[in-house]
Amino acid sequence: MATSVVPPAWQDFFRRHERTVAATWLALSLLVMAVVIVRPTRVALLTRSQQVADLWDARWERRLQAGEDLVTAGKFEEASVYLTRLDAEYPAPHARYGRDKEREHLLRLLAQSYEGQGKTARTMDAWTRLTQFDSLNHANHMGYAQAAERLLSGWALAPEARDGFEKVLTLLPSHLPALRGFIDYYMDRGEFPPVVAAYRTYIDSFLLDGVTITVGDSAIVVPVQVDGRPHDVEATLPVPAGWRGNLVLAGAFPMAVERIAIVEAARVGSASPRTLRELDLSGLSAEGMTRSGDAWIPTQASASLRVPMDGSAPAGSRVLLRVRVFKLIDASLLAQVVKSHRNTLDATGLAETQARSAAFKSAAAADSAFGRIGWLSGGQYVRGAR
Repeated sequence: MATSVVPPAWQDFFRRHERTVAATWLALSLLVMAVVIVRPTRVALLTRSQQVADLWDARWERRLQAGEDLVTAGKFEEASVYLTRLDAEYPAPHARYGRDKEREHLLRLLAQSYEGQGKTARTMDAWTRLTQFDSLNHANHMGYAQAAERLLSGWALAPEARDGFEKVLTLLPSHLPALRGFIDYYMDRGEFPPVVAAYRTYIDSFLLDGVTITVGDSAIVVPVQVDGRPHDVEATLPVPAGWRGNLVLAGAFPMAVERIAIVEAARVGSASPRTLRELDLSGLSAEGMTRSGDAWIPTQASASLRVPMDGSAPAGSRVLLRVRVFKLIDASLLAQVVKSHRNTLDATGLAETQARSAAFKSAAAADSAFGRIGWLSGGQYVRGAR
C-alpha cells in the first residue's frame, strides 16, 4: 500500500512560486551589484562597513581600558574580578596576532591587581603566564624577575629573580638592568666566577651602535661594534674644499676617538693618488659628555664630540674613523666586576675588562642612557628596592 509523503511547507511554497522567487533573487542581486558598481554608493557602503567593523573591534580595547582605569584608581579587588572575567572571555594561549599581543597588557594589569591585594602566589602565576604567553619577549621575563625581586626576596635576591634575569640576558645579552640584577644575586652570595662569566658575555655580545658623523649640512650614520675595542670604519661623506667648522660625532654609548682622516675626492681625468689628511684630535671638545680616561661618556641625549677643521683638509669624499664604543655600565657595577676578577685571581681578564669598559658615575645615569634606546629597553632594575 503506497503512502503519500507531504513535502514541507517551504518546499511547497517554492514549487508554487518558483518563478517569483527566482525573479526576486535576480532583482536583489542586480540591485546589490548596482550599489557596488556606482562609486559614490560603493565608497559610502564600504566606509560605513569599516566603521561598524572598527566599532566592534574596539570593544575589546574599551573593556581593557576599563580594567586599566580600575587598576590606576587603586581598586585592585574590583579590577581583578573584572580582568579575570575578561581573561576567560577572550582566551589566547600564544602570541600570534596584534589583538593577542594586547593580552600581555591584560595579564600585566591582572598581576598588578593581585599584587595590590597582597596575593603573592596569584601575582607570580600571572607573571608566569606572561612568560609562557610570549616566551621570546624579554620584557615579560624582566617583569617576572622584578616581581620575584619584590615579593619573594628576603636578605638576598630570590632564585626566581635570578632565573628571570638570566632568561632576559639569554634573549638580549646587552640588557644592562638584567645584568645588574643577575650580578647582584651572585655578589650577595659571594660567588665570583658567575659574575666574571656574565660580564664577559655581556661585553662580548654582538651589538651595533649608530655613530652619526656630521660635516656642515651633510650627515651619515655608520654602524660600529659596541665591545670596547678599536674599529676602523669608513663613511662616504662630501667635505667641501677649505671647509672650516666642526666635524661632529654623536652616539648613545660611551666612545673613544683615536683617529679621523679625510680622503681627497677622486677627480675626473686625474690618475694621481689621492691624498689623505689626518685631523688634529688635540682640539677635540665635547658637549653633554664627560671624560673618563680616554672615553667620553654621554650625560644627555644631545651629547656629541666636535673636532675642529681649519680648512687645510682637501675636498674629501670619504671620512676614515677609528673609534672605540663601550657598552653601558656604571661605576658601582664595574667595581663589583673588578672585585670578582681579583677574587678569582684573573689578572688577564681584569686588565681586559678595565681596558674595554667606560663607566657612568651612577646606575641612574647608565639606566637613563639605556632607556633612550627604545628597542633595547624593557624594565629597569633598581638595587635595594626589595
